[in-house]
Amino acid sequence: MLVLVLVLAGGYALLRVADARTFQFFGGLTDQVETSQKVVALTFDDGPDPAGVTPVLATLASRGVTATFFLIGRELEAQPELGRELAAAGHELGNHTYSHERMVLVTPGYVASEIERTDALIGRTGYRGKSPCARPTARSCSRSRATSTSTAGGRSCGTSSRTPTPTSTLRPP
Repeated sequence: MLVLVLVLAGGYALLRVADARTFQFFGGLTDQVETSQKVVALTFDDGPDPAGVTPVLATLASRGVTATFFLIGRELEAQPELGRELAAAGHELGNHTYSHERMVLVTPGYVASEIERTDALIGRTGYRGKSPCARPTARSCSRSRATSTSTAGGRSCGTSSRTPTPTSTLRPP
């Protein structure tokens, strides 16, 4: 009976840890950046989508602000001109996987493919910034994703909405 309780408690604890947005078993994870400056990191996920990107780009340009756009590979493949427009405007581009599927209980090879395919598409936009940071889909912290992100040569950024990511900044005028 004690063994069953310990196994169940351990399994529950493992699930809670694996579901944490600021934890992963292997590889690096950036969920906040310490700074003495008053800055805001502005990030957008799940693009590029013309309905969302076009008005946001106009607003950002009118205020001289850059942001980080975490792009889904299949969306970027369908809308390559939007990716080129983001890169040309000086925004940082990040990797939000190719299919935007949850990266839990998948092989490291599958995750590496998701990241590498999107990195290649980001490279075709003309983006010349740092190596794209990979932001997993919501609640996708797993050993295979983290290991594959590291194997693919990328950085993994946390998904916490409470802390800024280490990317672009918005400074007051």
